[in-house]
Amino acid sequence: MSELDKLHRYSESDRIEIVHEMYVTGAWQAEDSDVWREALLLCWGGQTGYIHMKNKMGPDNIIKMFSDASFPIPEITNPVSVFRGGRGETPFDLGMGLSWTLDKECASFFASVYESASTLGLSGQPLIVEWCVNPDDIIFYSDDRSEKEVFLRYTPAESDLLVHDDIDQLKAWGHSYKARTK
Repeated sequence: MSELDKLHRYSESDRIEIVHEMYVTGAWQAEDSDVWREALLLCWGGQTGYIHMKNKMGPDNIIKMFSDASFPIPEITNPVSVFRGGRGETPFDLGMGLSWTLDKECASFFASVYESASTLGLSGQPLIVEWCVNPDDIIFYSDDRSEKEVFLRYTPAESDLLVHDDIDQLKAWGHSYKARTK
């Protein structure tokens, strides 16, 4: 049994430490691709895993890890809009985040309806940013939590972002997502 197979037994922070060490040393390359991808998802998908990964590894390393893992991506043939929702950030700061969605209502949910926003330190005006990307720029896709989550190869220029900040519209989109995914 490899270290990665044992990850389920470890705490979230220990998992992240193990995965980080394996990536830095190159040991991850000896693992089965599916097992390595599962390990990344296990670290990313915890209650606060994404925060711990970002703090431990930094956004650029996370993007590199996910890119190197070669996750399967659905076939998308044309440029597509991606969205990111949040609160209390400038549009540009919000656009620097790792996790985007193909679903505007999902982004609006995280900006305006998400009950745990205050526990994550999110306050201020809700907004979402929209960015049109080429399909080749998507390095990760998951709909496991009905979020149509994507990671991208790079971050946008401020001029690339379209801002949606009409609070009533954001709440309507967010509640629509919440009702759709109950």
